[in-house]
Amino acid sequence: MRLLIVLSLLSSVAACTRGEVHPCNPKTILVRFSCSNDLSQADGLNLQVTRDDGATMAYTSMLGCPGTSSFEISVPKYVQGQRFLFAATPSKGGVLLGEATSLVDVRLEPKCTSIEMPLVLVDNLPMDASVTPDVSNDHGADTLPPCTPGSLGCTCLDGGCDSGLVCEGAPPLCGPRSDDCGTGASSSCAGNYACLGSMCRTECTGDEHCQPAFFCKHLKCLPKLALGVECQTSNQCGSGNCVDGVCCVSSSCGSCQQCNLTGDGACSAVAAGQPDPKKMCVDQGAASCGQTGLCGENGGCQVYACTCDGFVMPNSASSGLPNAASYDVSVAGAVTDRITKLTWEKGTSASTYTQAEAITYCSGKAGWRLPTLLELYSIVDSGRSLPAIDPGVFSSTPNLRFWTSTPVAGNSTKAWSVNFAAGDLEITSTSDKLPVRCVR
Repeated sequence: MRLLIVLSLLSSVAACTRGEVHPCNPKTILVRFSCSNDLSQADGLNLQVTRDDGATMAYTSMLGCPGTSSFEISVPKYVQGQRFLFAATPSKGGVLLGEATSLVDVRLEPKCTSIEMPLVLVDNLPMDASVTPDVSNDHGADTLPPCTPGSLGCTCLDGGCDSGLVCEGAPPLCGPRSDDCGTGASSSCAGNYACLGSMCRTECTGDEHCQPAFFCKHLKCLPKLALGVECQTSNQCGSGNCVDGVCCVSSSCGSCQQCNLTGDGACSAVAAGQPDPKKMCVDQGAASCGQTGLCGENGGCQVYACTCDGFVMPNSASSGLPNAASYDVSVAGAVTDRITKLTWEKGTSASTYTQAEAITYCSGKAGWRLPTLLELYSIVDSGRSLPAIDPGVFSSTPNLRFWTSTPVAGNSTKAWSVNFAAGDLEITSTSDKLPVRCVR
């Protein structure tokens, strides 16, 4: 008969099988029980499993003696060396028979872990998973020998610890009492460990087992790392940020910046002309006068140095910069830019066109043509958005992309457009349908 039990503690499923040779499957703990005629009256088994952090889960299953049974526990987060304590007690009609047979310091093997637990009716003391118990110790048959303070491999009974040690926790451990631990603090614990009840831990499996300014690594509590020191994870850093392989002031660095350049844990600019390590600076092509894909000065993206052949780019009228935008609207339906000397259609096309259709549309008007990227970008007002253009001059401009005649270098199916929602330059498929504003 096979019994399936949901194991919420370990997020797993356990099964008890009687009279079969059960394999040790990957990432599982397989417990094989054996019992003789002295337990023939037993009809059930109570199994308690305790993890090294004290979390406990109990199970019940059918048992038939004499014979053997197998109990399998699947451990999704299976980590070699993680430790458990097992306590098995036979029962009859729900009433426990005798004392529990225990295995302590059961450590997970590389792939799966198989252990043997012989069940007997007489009282039993917990024993190490690999060592036969010696009950003839100085503490008497009802107690455990002294053990390393705080170690999972030394569960204890009341009175089973050396003088000055206390027996606490789940599973109970012998450990030194700390005055601070009695108040919930842990500042006096040696090795920078946290408290376990009123005693100090001597090992850790997580940062919560350490004092606040320390982190757990290889069972030891280590001081959190200073800014600029190499790290693997953010919990190792006093700042809480591991960026570019070092402890960093910031949780992330922007384009053309890294935290591992100056040794002080601050985001610093990558040298100009170097590739952007964050890949945020995208090469927009030389014709765009936009980003080159490399880093520029002071951590910004480098831009192409465009030769405008005498073309003077206007600045926003509100910027206070030279060549402030200025327009002549005295001619109906037209706007003349006093800075660039270009004349624009005041309105936009009633329809949308592919790029080829847009070129034909403008050239079909005497003296008019589709503007270049530089020309169309010259009427963007960087001080405005939605739309990014002077609405008092260019009325009814939608927050859309508009065609330019400038192709994308090396790609005959792409061309540049200007998005007047925010004034952005965009690479656009030439087959897309966009509105048009012609120039002359």
